[in-house]
Formats: sequence, structure tokens, C-alpha cells
Amino acid sequence: MVYLYIADISALPEPLENAQIMEELSEKRQKKIRNTKQKQNRLQRLGAGLLLHQVFCRHGVSEDTLATDENGKLIAKGICFNLSHSGNYVICAVSQRPVGCDIERVKNAPKQVEERAFSPAERAYLKGLDCDEYNCEFYRLWTRKESFLKMNGTGIRVPLQTLEMTGCYFKEYEVPGYQITVCAKENEFAEIIWEKL
Repeated sequence: MVYLYIADISALPEPLENAQIMEELSEKRQKKIRNTKQKQNRLQRLGAGLLLHQVFCRHGVSEDTLATDENGKLIAKGICFNLSHSGNYVICAVSQRPVGCDIERVKNAPKQVEERAFSPAERAYLKGLDCDEYNCEFYRLWTRKESFLKMNGTGIRVPLQTLEMTGCYFKEYEVPGYQITVCAKENEFAEIIWEKL
């Protein structure tokens, strides 16, 4: 089963002024948060750390088992997981097999990315859409690619417009104003689990 946990970070306090909020986090993550310049990015990193801590507790995983694989992807003993954040939300996908996730706030899509990110067929499809549809579909296609790459843990090593996303399953989740896609090696997906931080 693939689980998707999501948390709203909009009510989190500024971690630089409320250091106690970071007590459950590793020293490495606390340092990363403290060294982050923009407040929104600090809150996203704080939210991701707090959500991951809760998810690990829920699944009986020790944060002491966290390590980094050869591609720089965080791994833990006992589960596969992946984090993402955008705007006011952080998400964590969990599975017993490789999993990747991506969340993007739907806004005016950066058209200059289209040529590098999408195949000719995808670009032709996008060109036929009105502005609102274009933005929604742009982020739907983008989060599919991003979640696939994160599942594989390889990063962008091939041109995105030629990326073949095979041997996996996708699930899209609805949160108003956001596009969420989870990519996994298994095809059983639970509904969203909302967590309070």
C-alpha cells in the first residue's frame, strides 16, 4: 500500500524565533533550517522535518536509520519514502517499494520550460488549451515527471522531453490550488492522510 501524508504549514511559527519547535528534528535538519534565508523556505523545511518525524513514528521507523544513497536520496531502514513541498503544504509518500511524490502550487506556468520539459506531443497538447487549462495540465504533466524521477532517485539524467515513464503506477490527489502526483512501484494507493503539525 502507498500512503500519502500531507500537512498545512501556514500556522507554523518562525523557527528562528521558536527554536523549541525544532526539538524533535535532527541537528543536521535544524542546521539546514537555520541556514535557510527565506522564511517560506524555512517553514517548508521545518514542516517537512516535522511531518517526516510523525510518519516515521507512525510506521515504527527510527530516524537513526536515515542515510543517503549513491544518488543523494534519503533512505530509511524498513520503508521507502519521499518528501515534497510547495506553497503552504508539505507531503510525504510512503511505501514498501520505491516511491516518489511531487506537489506544485498551480499558478502561471513558466512557458520557457515547456521546450526543455515536454515532448513534441505534450507541447502540442498544451498549445491547444486555454490559459487555466494550460496551467493545470502543465503542472499535472510536470508532477508526473518529477515524481517518477524522485521514485527512481536518479535526478534529471536524461532530457525530460524524452523521458519514458514505464514500470510504475501514478496516482493524482486533489487539493484546491495544488497538483499532487505520487509515482510508485505498486498500484494500491490509500486516500490522503492529513497530519497536524
